[in-house]
Amino acid sequence: MKHADGSPNYLNHLQPPSDDEIWSQISDRFSDLRDYFEVMRLETRDEAVHETYPRWHDREIGFEVRSWNLIQFRKSDDHEGLERAFECGRGLIQAIHNSIKKQELSPSFFQQWGMFCECAGVVSSAYFAQGHDVVQDQQAIAGRKKSKDPQLKWYLHFKAKLSADYEHGVKEANSEILKVIAMILTGEIEPPELFSHAWFKALVSNRSFQGLSVTGSSDHELKFSSVITKNTNTKKNPRAKNLFLEKSSNGIQIPSVDLKDYY
Repeated sequence: MKHADGSPNYLNHLQPPSDDEIWSQISDRFSDLRDYFEVMRLETRDEAVHETYPRWHDREIGFEVRSWNLIQFRKSDDHEGLERAFECGRGLIQAIHNSIKKQELSPSFFQQWGMFCECAGVVSSAYFAQGHDVVQDQQAIAGRKKSKDPQLKWYLHFKAKLSADYEHGVKEANSEILKVIAMILTGEIEPPELFSHAWFKALVSNRSFQGLSVTGSSDHELKFSSVITKNTNTKKNPRAKNLFLEKSSNGIQIPSVDLKDYY
């Protein structure tokens, strides 16, 4: 049932909120939105490309993850607009806080509140955007890197190659590389010609190698040597395709490589 003005009948039973309740709702919303400007920060391009962004260890999943208060860098974003929104929103916090504290309604407050919510919308959209778009930049840097460590060059080569095939970055590529190393070290497959078991063993830490399992889950137990990376995420993604291994009449083998490329 509806009234002549189109409003539903059940609204007759709702008591209009008091002024204190309205201000309390505004205050709660303000507290939520100000976190985007006081707690969050913008990731830089260098942090995204070189993967030097802050990480925290997540106890629930057992490995390091990107800091939750980081607004991920994306090349496709309007960075100047995002920075303006970030600074504008931050600059309005004190004035809005004072107005809410005094419960002071004014044209100035409405203007400031509207601008603040608009800025928060811009920042929150960037924060919740899915994935990054700097894989090609990462590949270019990896390709140009001149390392004296042959294992590191091998790792960077295949990480860059595999990363482009995964939607969520390099973690699945790392898992695939670790899987290959584990299969070599446990004797499930032979290393490529001219490569030795010891050469691949240098890619992983001694501690993780001592606990290496041959039950099929060894890729979860291996960790890269510190010379490769200190922050490798090796969680297995069940949707990841095993692009690194190739089938042949003799079983699973590693694609052929030229040893001189890694020295």
